[in-house]
Amino acid sequence: MTIDTAKLEDVFDQLIQLLVSRSSWLDWMLVKALIKAESDFNPLAVSPVGARGLCQIMPASDKWANNQIDGFDIYGNIKDAVTLLTRFYNHQVQRGLISPDLEAFTLASYNAGPGNIDKARSLAQMANANVNTWRTVAPFLQDVTGKKSQETLDYVERVMKFYNEYKGLEAA
Repeated sequence: MTIDTAKLEDVFDQLIQLLVSRSSWLDWMLVKALIKAESDFNPLAVSPVGARGLCQIMPASDKWANNQIDGFDIYGNIKDAVTLLTRFYNHQVQRGLISPDLEAFTLASYNAGPGNIDKARSLAQMANANVNTWRTVAPFLQDVTGKKSQETLDYVERVMKFYNEYKGLEAA
């Protein structure tokens, strides 16, 4: 079965807005951009490593987010992504990150795991680099995750590109 995802791009907007409305920091368009990057709005998407659904949540992360596995359930998948993004955002804030780059650090945590982002920030700090700027911390991720770091760097850039496009569309 094939899904014409171009027709689905705006279908989930109200649900995303509803699930994000409880968050004080999260913009619903960032979640929409994440979905665009993760699955291109295909609710049946499965990655080669087993991530599932619109937000491409791994079963272990799904279980960690709410102690149950929703997988392809659209509501549950988006809800879990919002929960994870909020936890990763709060994780960075608790570690003293005060930056206009909080969204980038949160997305990087969603992709590579918050522990890996913490390690990259620690390496940046040891090198006397600015630990509050994604641009200066990102190069240290390679020392933590190796070749997979490029995937995270590309991911953050891609989601932020879509996010900025959606923000521009809303402003028009």
